[in-house]
Amino acid sequence: MARRKSPFWSRVRVQSSLFATAIMHLNVFGLSMKKFCTPGFNCHACAWSTCACPVGIMAYGSAMKTLPVLAISSIVAVGIVFGRLVCAFVCPFGFFQDLMHRIPSPKLKLPRVFNYLRYAALVLLVFALPYAFGFSTSGYAAIETEAEEYPGNVTEVLLTVHNLDTEPIEGVEFTVQYLDKETKEVVWEMEEPPRFPDLVVPPGEKVDIDPFEIDLMRTWETEDGEERETMLFVSSPQSNIRPEIGDFHYFCRLCPAATLTVTVPGLFTGEDDQPWTYSVGRVGLRLGVLGGFLVLMVVFARPLCRMACPLGAIYSLFNRMALVTMKIDETCNDCGACSKSCPLDLDVGKDLGGADCIQCGDCIPACPHGSISRGLAFPAPRVTPKLDTPAS
Repeated sequence: MARRKSPFWSRVRVQSSLFATAIMHLNVFGLSMKKFCTPGFNCHACAWSTCACPVGIMAYGSAMKTLPVLAISSIVAVGIVFGRLVCAFVCPFGFFQDLMHRIPSPKLKLPRVFNYLRYAALVLLVFALPYAFGFSTSGYAAIETEAEEYPGNVTEVLLTVHNLDTEPIEGVEFTVQYLDKETKEVVWEMEEPPRFPDLVVPPGEKVDIDPFEIDLMRTWETEDGEERETMLFVSSPQSNIRPEIGDFHYFCRLCPAATLTVTVPGLFTGEDDQPWTYSVGRVGLRLGVLGGFLVLMVVFARPLCRMACPLGAIYSLFNRMALVTMKIDETCNDCGACSKSCPLDLDVGKDLGGADCIQCGDCIPACPHGSISRGLAFPAPRVTPKLDTPAS
C-alpha cells in the first residue's frame, strides 16, 4: 500500500492566500501604492486596497485609447514566471471562491465549454467595448509644449493647441508658469502671457502657436535656502474639458469582487463617492451579478475563475510555457485518482499544466504512484505521461 502523503500544497495554498490577501489590503493602515498593479484579482476602488487592479487599469486604458504598458507588462511577466499558479496561491477572490465552495450543497461539474467565456470577457469587456464606446472628451483641452534653451538663459516655447470640441475656438489665451517639480507648487507666473485674439482653431484640428521666449528657470530657492528643480507648465483659462465617461469600465461595472468590497460596504457607510454605484439600475445589476456568482460558487468550483476572470484568461495564455509548472512522469498508469481530486474537474493526465489548470497541487498527494510533481520547466523538459494501464 502506498504511503499516504501529507497535503503540503493545500496547506501552503491557504497560508499564502491569507498572506496575499493581507498584503493587498494594507491601505487599512494607510499604505497605498496605487501606481503598481497587484498580481491577483483585487478591486483598487476598495478603501483598504494597497495596489491597483490590472483589469481596471487595462479597461480604463482601453477607454482612454491608450496602452497601459506598465500594467500589461507586469501581468505578462508574472504569467511567464508563474502562469496560473497565481490564481491558486495569491488571488484573494479565488480563495474566497474556495471558501464558498465548502458550504454543504450538491456539487456539480461545470461544462468545459464555459471555460472559454473568460477569453470573451477579456476581449470584449476589457478591451473592445471600452475602446469603442468608453470615454470621450469635448472642449478646448490639449496643449502640447516643447521648449528649447538658447544662450543667455532664454527658453523658446513652442505650443500646439488641439480643439477637442465640436465648435471652433476663436481666440486663444495661455497661462505660463514654472512649478516645483516635486510638489507642483507655482513658483513663478508670467505676468503678461501671450494672447492670440485672432486665432481660430477648427473643431478636431491642431494649430501650432508662434514661438515665444521666456527666461529659463531650472531651479528655485525655498525660504529655507533649499534649491529645488522646476518644470515649465502651460495651460489655458479657456480650457473646458468635458469628459463623457459613459460605461468605460465595462468589466468593472459588473465585477463581483468590486461589488463585494466597494458597492456593498458603500451602501451602508455612504463613503463611496461614485454616483453610478448607487443608481437603482446599476446597483441592482451589480448585486444581481454578485448574487448569481455567490450561488454558483457554492455549487461549482471557482466559477468566476473559469468563466469570467480576464486576469485568469491572461495567465492561461502563459500557463504551458511558465517557468514554474506541474509535471507528470512515466510512472503514471492513468488510474484517475488525480482527476478525482482536481477542484476544477480536469482530466489531470491530459490537462495538467494546461490553460485551465491553476497549479493548486491537490493532485500531488492524490497520486498513489508519486507521478506528479511541481518544479521548473527549464532546464528540465516536461515528460509526456505514460497513459497505458499495465495488464494485471
